[in-house]
Amino acid sequence: METIRRRFEVFQQSTLPVIQHYEKMGKLRRVDGDRQPDMVFEDVKAVFAQLNTQANQGSNVSRAQTNPFKRWFLDLFCSCFDVADRRN
Repeated sequence: METIRRRFEVFQQSTLPVIQHYEKMGKLRRVDGDRQPDMVFEDVKAVFAQLNTQANQGSNVSRAQTNPFKRWFLDLFCSCFDVADRRN
């Protein structure tokens, strides 16, 4: 029981403020992780696709193409999960 209490305290002190920060910025996306893994994965892919579409609106160059870390992350995500790269 003490382990559970401590974990909840750590969540409230460390994790919750980060969640609240990104929620205030409008950058938090929630995915129901209680479902089957394949369904959760599809939801996560949809979030990334939506973010990529938003980033590319009004521009021929995505932010991922101009930022090496974002480019690396997107390449890694696409290759690990066989997601089509829709920037081209």
